[in-house]
Amino acid sequence: ADARKVTTLTTVAAPFDHFFTVQGNVETDRMAQVFPMSQGTVTRILVEEGQTVRKGQVILKLDNEAVASNLDELETRLALAKDVLSRQERLWSQGIGTEVQLLEARTGVEALEEGIAAFNEQVDLGDVTAPFTGTVDRIFAKEGGMAYPMQPVARVLDLTEMYVRAKVSDHYVGAVSEGQYVEVLVSGVDTLRSSIGRVGRYIEPANRTFEVVVPVQESAGLLPNQFVSL
Repeated sequence: ADARKVTTLTTVAAPFDHFFTVQGNVETDRMAQVFPMSQGTVTRILVEEGQTVRKGQVILKLDNEAVASNLDELETRLALAKDVLSRQERLWSQGIGTEVQLLEARTGVEALEEGIAAFNEQVDLGDVTAPFTGTVDRIFAKEGGMAYPMQPVARVLDLTEMYVRAKVSDHYVGAVSEGQYVEVLVSGVDTLRSSIGRVGRYIEPANRTFEVVVPVQESAGLLPNQFVSL
């Protein structure tokens, strides 16, 4: 029989991981353009760019002189309407006048009270506040300039809850799952380590991909809309 060489190797069990790379975009749900709820002149800007603000903190104030003057007029009319109602009630208790007159007087008072409540809300709308606790990234408004409800006056960011959203080929359906280890690669930054937080349940028919979401820490130094590799 022919002699054959046989080589023996000692094998050692070790983890084996298969990696592939996809491109992703850094996003955050805590990024807001701040819009005023009423039109007016910007009288005071109370914060600076880069400043940390708490939820509800006033960012800037609008001039509401027109609203205030209308409010004064309504309060004067309300005082008169209450006086008329008081007279009608006294007459009605003496059997003088009609029930319709009394109801009309009451309706007039109620309508003015509702109008004043609405104007008080508009006065409050002169204060533009932060929607959540975060950092004032940009102030678009200028003191003395006009502010409009359809025009943002500031941008507020909260970078404590960021994530990378990426699209993965449907070739990997079933192979990708929540909790799997992920390396986040960014040029000029040390490799970041995270894990898949969510796997999409829908395949886009246009490009045959599904989404994965990978959370990243604020300390990673990433910024919203930054491109990274996963």
